[in-house]
Amino acid sequence: MDEGSIPAEVIPDVRVLIWDLDECFWSGTLDDAGPPPRPIARHCALVKSLAARGVVSSICSRNDPSAVRAHLQCLGLWEWFVFASASWEMPSKGAAIGATLQAMGVQACHALFVDDSAVNRAEARAGGLRAVPPHALEGVDPRAWGRPDPGCARLYNLRTQAHTLAHTLARTLTLARLRAALPV
Repeated sequence: MDEGSIPAEVIPDVRVLIWDLDECFWSGTLDDAGPPPRPIARHCALVKSLAARGVVSSICSRNDPSAVRAHLQCLGLWEWFVFASASWEMPSKGAAIGATLQAMGVQACHALFVDDSAVNRAEARAGGLRAVPPHALEGVDPRAWGRPDPGCARLYNLRTQAHTLAHTLARTLTLARLRAALPV
């Protein structure tokens, strides 16, 4: 795939857009030292437009997950993302994306990863993912993606799936801790 563009034949297959955040979805980096990063307006609009076409957005970013959530909530954008993966300890973005897609029940051929780092894009491609730099999204027409989903049902369904999965995981971990604490 050409680094600067998204082939037209790929667009109809994309069901999930996975975003890096710093210097990609927004200008700047999310840290305690400086001012909060500014969202890139066309990316914010694209996330919403694609959701109305059944194409959901997710996150894969080396960042503090609490800070990511708080900043996106302040921007009114948190609810537009599903299965967000943010962590400083993320060893491999390719592996993190693979786990996200598995949890979502989506094959790699239906995902597109957007990251400003050529190293991260290469790593994702090595795992069978499509990956582009953020400038490849300039001028894309959301009407060419997905199918009409004006009520964003796919986004809602995946949010529900993510909440159910998180609740099940928390319950499983709690039960495992209880079992470990019980005397044998």
